[in-house]
Amino acid sequence: MQNPKYISHQVEPLLLDVSSLPNARHLSREYVLYLASTLARHFSNQANPQPALTGSKFIVNTHVYGITVESSIESAIYKRLSCKKFWRRALEKKANEERLNHEAKNAIIGGKEKEGKAPLQNYCSDDTLIREQNKRKDNDEKLSRYKVVNTITNKEESLLKIAQANEKNRISELYFMVKSLEKLAMERGFKWLFITLTAPSKFHPNPLKGRRSYDPDVGIRGSHDYLKRQWVQIRSILNERGISAGPEHYFGFRTVEPHKDGSLHWHLLVFVNINSLDSLSTAIREKFPEKTAATIVHGKVGSGSASAATYLYKYITKGISKEKTNYKSNSERTMDNEREKRDLASLRNKDRVQAALKALGIRQYQPFGVYGLNTIFKKINKLNLQNVSAPHGSILQYVRDNIWRNTDGYLNMLKNAELFTSNAQIKLIKEETQSSYGEPKKKVIGIRIGGTDFLNDSTYKIVRA
Repeated sequence: MQNPKYISHQVEPLLLDVSSLPNARHLSREYVLYLASTLARHFSNQANPQPALTGSKFIVNTHVYGITVESSIESAIYKRLSCKKFWRRALEKKANEERLNHEAKNAIIGGKEKEGKAPLQNYCSDDTLIREQNKRKDNDEKLSRYKVVNTITNKEESLLKIAQANEKNRISELYFMVKSLEKLAMERGFKWLFITLTAPSKFHPNPLKGRRSYDPDVGIRGSHDYLKRQWVQIRSILNERGISAGPEHYFGFRTVEPHKDGSLHWHLLVFVNINSLDSLSTAIREKFPEKTAATIVHGKVGSGSASAATYLYKYITKGISKEKTNYKSNSERTMDNEREKRDLASLRNKDRVQAALKALGIRQYQPFGVYGLNTIFKKINKLNLQNVSAPHGSILQYVRDNIWRNTDGYLNMLKNAELFTSNAQIKLIKEETQSSYGEPKKKVIGIRIGGTDFLNDSTYKIVRA
């Protein structure tokens, strides 16, 4: 394919020679943008391909890096094929996938320190780190071009500053959520465990210890997929024994981190009914029989002991915080060094940890065993219920007095989850709409509390700076 700078203004139909495309792992971000535009124009100028129908899905193989397009609506296929944004995302995902798998196959990431050799690339490659840093820089530059205006007061604020504040708030939100889970567990007399799950050796491209036995066919995401399957089976075993995930038996929070060689491991903070404690440990050992595959730390309760939420806090900051790591003490620095020696993610390398997870597109944090209430909780707290009249004993009064901007608001929601089920009196109001590709979707337009609807307002608008 020609150099993009010579054909960037070409508008006539293109004859795309797929065989001339470079290997996906070599696609620079600039070339991804160029190629996305080229492919969108190419498919816009071609007759629509005939999709295959599999079940209720229409599927088209583009023959470009193995990328397929699927939808339940045939016309949405063609809209995607002619969309630059679709191609940019698909190509970036493919470039990351191929680069990471190539690095894993050739043991480029992690490994053992060797005297006289170049410093190790731990957690992710320098290429991945630089790519993600440049993405963030470009995104920040785009956000800086816009501002948010309050249409009532005309107060303005940079969209970039709002995004940066939201990033910091995300850490507080997650910690607040975990703290609420901890309070619920304490009220119920539950114990807490901190569990680390690691995949078998064939999923480790360049292990810190032991002999390398990596299977390239499993891919760099293979470790994460393996742990997901094992966790599903653990929960299934417990279900068969009458111990289901939920406020009665066990619940908690999961986080994902890379090893030094880029393979992934899980950390689980589990609050468990004391009567289910042995059954949970047994089920874990059944699926992870090797001692090093699953470590179970029993949390301590009492003066001088770190709380469960505090224990997890450093794992949250590692995955989100963009601030430079400043150790508060020598012991904190020593603990971080010990984490690295044990092949776990370190605070001082959090930029590489975050880049690895971004490139893989991994969902890093996820609660389990509790009803999903985060969106509703945020929606309630955005309301202004200060002067809202609520009948005594009503659902609205309960929300105003016990949930809205209340330090125990999320905890009170957890304790009364039945109020938020699909047929309950507190739920999001959604309207039918369409995606940019013409597919049906539901848009949240407000929240219903009892018999009162609170619709989204249009107080704020985004304009160019």
